Amino acid sequence: MKKTLCVFFALIFLVSGISTAHAFKVPGLSEAVSGVSALRGGNSQADYMISTYMDASKEYDQAYILALEAFELKKEAEIYKAEAKQFTKGNLNKDPKKFAESKRKASEAAEKAIDEKMKAGVTPTKAGKKKMNKSLGHFGKGILKESIVSLQVASSAEQTRSTITSLSGDPAQAVRLASLAGQLKTLVFLSKNVPGDMSKKKKTLGKYSDYSKAKGIKVPADATNAFEE
Repeated sequence: MKKTLCVFFALIFLVSGISTAHAFKVPGLSEAVSGVSALRGGNSQADYMISTYMDASKEYDQAYILALEAFELKKEAEIYKAEAKQFTKGNLNKDPKKFAESKRKASEAAEKAIDEKMKAGVTPTKAGKKKMNKSLGHFGKGILKESIVSLQVASSAEQTRSTITSLSGDPAQAVRLASLAGQLKTLVFLSKNVPGDMSKKKKTLGKYSDYSKAKGIKVPADATNAFEE
């Protein structure tokens, strides 16, 4: 009984320590973690790519919400917040195209409302300027995270495809193969769409940064660094 409990808690430690193993490269631990990941049907590199994309997606959500609030577009901000609840990792993996289309519509609606305020030359209040500053920072962080995905997602998709090929034909790997197939679908979609999305976000950030400078709003380092990606 004691031995069974020790094994159980060891597995919990390994699963929870995945990020630690990658961050500190503990000798032997990463291999053990990979084994646990395999048992759970996962692919750590694919998981990392998809999670990084989701992190970028959340940064953009915050950026749009804060920019809307900066111009006191409270109704539009609430609408975006409600729509952002569907932007989950589960929905991304279930239907990447539908996920991206929902994101596109939400961001375009937000940009249209913000652009109207900018064309009218509206100067945000003191509180609004702080929110705009934070919005620019979130845009920058989102671009930086998407750049990681853009650089690595193609190789991650190829790695996942190779793993699927090596496991095909083994009935014992059916669950893992189904998981990997879902990940591959998402990775292929991201490899085709992330570069274009990142380019659009850079244009949006550039436009908002220029307007902010003209209105005496400081552009944070995260935003300026994003233009180097």
